[in-house]
Amino acid sequence: MKSKTKIAPILLILIMSLGLMVKTSAQVKRRLQPADYNLWSTIYPGVLSHDGKWVSYTLNYTDKKDTLFLKNAITNYKYIFPSGSNATITKDSKWFGCKIADTLKLLNLETGKRQSFPKTREYLFAGQGRYVIGVQNTDGKQSLWIKNLKSDKSYTIQNANEFSLSPDTGLLAVVTQIKNSTAVKVFTLQDSLQEQEIITTSANTFMGLAWDKTGKGFAFFEEIRNNESPLKEHKIYYCTGFEKTIILKTPPSQYLDLLTQTSYIPLSKLFISADNERIFFDIKSRKTCNENATKQSDVQIWNTDDTTVPPQHPSYEEATCSVWQINSGELKKVEDAQFTNVVPTGDQKNALVFRTDEYLPRYKYGGEYIDVYIKNLLTGEQLLVVKKQLMDMGVTTVSPGGKSICYFKDNNWWTYNIASQQHTCHTASLNIPFYDLQHDESGIPPAYGNPGWSEKDQYLIVYDEYDIWLLSPDGTTKKKITDGRKKKVRYRIAEEGNEYNYKIDTFYFLTQTFNLESSLLLHTVNTESLKEGFSVWSNGNVKTLVEKNKKMIFVEKSQDNKNYLFLEKSFETSPALVLINSRAQEKIIVRTNEQQKNFYWGKSELIKYKTPEGKELKGALFYPANYQSGIKYPMIVHIYSRRSGELHEYVEPSFQSGNGLNIANFTAEGYFVLLPDIAYTINEPGDSALKCVKAAVEKVIDGGNVDREKIGLMGHSFGGYETAYIITQTNMFKAAVAGAPVTDIVSAYLMVDGNGQSNIWRYEDQQFRIKSPFYTNDFAKNSPIVQVERISTPVLLWTGEEDHMVNPTNSTKLQIALWRLGKKSRLLVYPKEDHVLANPKNKENLYFEIKGWFDLYLKKLQ
Repeated sequence: MKSKTKIAPILLILIMSLGLMVKTSAQVKRRLQPADYNLWSTIYPGVLSHDGKWVSYTLNYTDKKDTLFLKNAITNYKYIFPSGSNATITKDSKWFGCKIADTLKLLNLETGKRQSFPKTREYLFAGQGRYVIGVQNTDGKQSLWIKNLKSDKSYTIQNANEFSLSPDTGLLAVVTQIKNSTAVKVFTLQDSLQEQEIITTSANTFMGLAWDKTGKGFAFFEEIRNNESPLKEHKIYYCTGFEKTIILKTPPSQYLDLLTQTSYIPLSKLFISADNERIFFDIKSRKTCNENATKQSDVQIWNTDDTTVPPQHPSYEEATCSVWQINSGELKKVEDAQFTNVVPTGDQKNALVFRTDEYLPRYKYGGEYIDVYIKNLLTGEQLLVVKKQLMDMGVTTVSPGGKSICYFKDNNWWTYNIASQQHTCHTASLNIPFYDLQHDESGIPPAYGNPGWSEKDQYLIVYDEYDIWLLSPDGTTKKKITDGRKKKVRYRIAEEGNEYNYKIDTFYFLTQTFNLESSLLLHTVNTESLKEGFSVWSNGNVKTLVEKNKKMIFVEKSQDNKNYLFLEKSFETSPALVLINSRAQEKIIVRTNEQQKNFYWGKSELIKYKTPEGKELKGALFYPANYQSGIKYPMIVHIYSRRSGELHEYVEPSFQSGNGLNIANFTAEGYFVLLPDIAYTINEPGDSALKCVKAAVEKVIDGGNVDREKIGLMGHSFGGYETAYIITQTNMFKAAVAGAPVTDIVSAYLMVDGNGQSNIWRYEDQQFRIKSPFYTNDFAKNSPIVQVERISTPVLLWTGEEDHMVNPTNSTKLQIALWRLGKKSRLLVYPKEDHVLANPKNKENLYFEIKGWFDLYLKKLQ
C-alpha cells in the first residue's frame, strides 16, 4: 500500500505533464508579422468539367509563381501547372488545356498523357472536343494549327488574318492571305476536317467575321480600297448553307447606293438576327466639320441655354445603327440623331429606340430619363411605349422571344405586348413593395431586380425584397415560388448566363432565359443573421442544399445539374472551393492558406444598433487577433455607406490595398475594426453619417472591449468626405484618415470631373443626396471646409495626383486650411495615381503611413 502510495503522485505528475505538453503544443501560435504576409495566396476558381469529375483553380501569391491546379473530385489526384493560365476542359470531359507562357499544355484526362505545343499565343477547343486549335505568330504573320485529338492528325492554315469559331464550335471561319489575294474559308470540324472556300479577291481585304447565334451563318466585311477617299468604306456579306450549297449574299446596289450617298459603312460589330433574316451594322456620315471654322479658333463656347454642361455638340464621327433585310435586300436606318441606343427585341423583328433629348437639362427633371419607342424593322413604323422612363440598368428589358417589353415604372412591374400594343401592370395588386426599401439616395428607388424570363416568354421573373415571382405577360398568373419573407431570407437565382448582347451600351436591356422545366439554383441570404446558402427549386419545391455563417459565391454547375461548385469563406476561415451535389453532399476540393492555423487570428461579429431616430442598422465588427476578455483595445472605424455585408469577407494579409485598409493586418496589430451601416436623410449626408457612426461606436463601447480614448476613423472617396465632415462635429475620434475626400462641396458641385462630366448629378440625384440649391446654407452646411476651424482630430489626408473622380484640390484645400490654423495634419499626394492607388510601392507606402498615424495617436498611451 505504501509503495503504491509513493508511486501514485509520480504517475499523476507525469500524466499531468504529458497532458500539459499536448495541450500546449496544440495551442502554439504566433503573432502575424509583415514578413509572413507573402505566405498567403488568393484563390481564383477555374472550370468544372461537364461530368463534374474535374475542377481547376489558381492560387495567386505576392512574390511566388502563381500556380494552376487541376484536381479529380473523386480520386483527389492533382495535376500542378506552375504559372499556368487560361484553363479549359472539353465538353466531353476528355481533355484539359492551359497556357504556360507561350506554350500550350494538353492533358488527356483518361490516360494522363501530356503534350506541349510551344509558341502558341492562344488556343481553343472545337468540334465538341474533337479538335484543338492553336494560334501562332511567326515573323509578324498569324497562323493556325488544327489538331484532331482522336486521330492525332494536324492541319496548318498559314497567314490567317482573322478567324472565328461558330457558337456550337463545329465550324471555323478564317480570312487567309496568300500573296496578293485574300480569301474567306470555312472549315467543318466533324470526324474529318473539310475546307470550303467562300470568296477570294486580289483587290481588297476581308475582315470582321461574326457568327449568328445558331452557327448557321456568318457575316463579314470587305474593305473597299479607294485612293481618292480618306474614309475606310466597307461592303457586307452574309454566308450560309454549309451543309449543302454555299449561299453568299450582299446588299443589292440599288439599296446600297441609296444608303451610301450621305453615309458610309465603317468597320464595326456585326449582329445577325436569330432567324437569320437581318444583319445589324453601323453607318457614319460622310459630312465633315467646317475646316475654316476649325482653323479660326479652337475656343470652346459654353452658353446658358446649353442642355448639358459641358456642352455636347453633335459629332459626325458618331456611328448609328442600320439593318439589312437579307431576303429582300433592303437597307434601313434604325437609329438617328434623335432616336438612339438601338436594342433589338429577342426575335430581332423590332427594336427599342430611345429619345434622350426631351429631358434636358437633367437637373430640371431629377434624373436621367428617356422616352422608349418600339420600331418595326420591316416597315419602319415607330410607336411610343413608355414616356419619361428612367435610364438605368434593368429598368426596361425586352423578352427573349420578342413578344413583350418589360419595364419598371411608378414602383411596379409592367409589360407591353408588342402585337396588341397593350400595357399590363402586374404588381400593384400584390400589395408588396418591389422597389428597394433601403434606397436613401436622391433619385427614384430602384427595383429589386428582373433576372430574365422563362422559355418562350411564358413568365417574366421578378424579385421582391425576399422572394422570386413568376408573372405571365397577360397578367392572369402571379406565382411566388419561394417563401423567404417569413424568415427574412432573400432568394435570388444563382445561375450566371452568357447571353449574347448586341452592344455593350444596350445597358442590360437584353435578358436571360431560364428553363423552368429544369432545376434552378438559388442563392440565399438571411438578412438578419447574414447566413448564406444555396437551394434548388424544382417542380415547385425548394430544397435547401447548404446554409452557413459564411460568404458563398456561386461559381459553376455541371452540365447535368447534379454538381455545383462554389467558394465559401468567412473572416475566420480562409476560402475553400467546395463541390456539392443535388443530395447536399459536400466535398472540399481545396482549402487555402492552411498556414493560418499557426497564427493568432481575429473573428467577426454582427452588431445591431439604432440611430437616434430609431432606425435599426447593422455593422461588421472584427476582433483583434489573440483577443483577451477584460482588455480594452483601440479601434479603427472604416466608413462608406452600408458595410455590414462584409461580415464574412476573408481578407488575406497584404500591403496591396488601394485605399490603405487591410482588416487582417490591423486586427493582427491589436485593433478592433468596425464597418458600420449608414442610413441617410435627404439634404443631410454629413449629419446622417455622424449620427449612424456615433451610434455604432457607442454600441461597441458598451460591450466593454474598446477604449473610448483610442478610436480612429477612416474612409475613402465618399467615405473620405464623411470622415472629413464627422471630425468637424465631434472629438470622439482621436485620429482620422481621409482618402480622396470631397471637402469643399460647393466648389466640387460646380466642377467638371476628369471624365468631362458635370458633378451636379452626384449631388441632386445620387450619392450626396442634397436637393437644396447650391447657394443656400442648407447646402453649404454639409461642407467640411467651411467648418474646418472646429477640427481638433489629427487627420492624415491622401490623394492621387491624377484623380479623375475627386479633384485633388479638395485635399490640398483642406490641408492648407489646417496648416493655416495650426491643426495636426499631414497630406500625401501620390504622383501618377488616380482615385484608387495602383502602384504596388505606393500601396505599401500608404498602408504604413496609415498604420503609423493610428499607432501614434491610438497606441501612444499604452
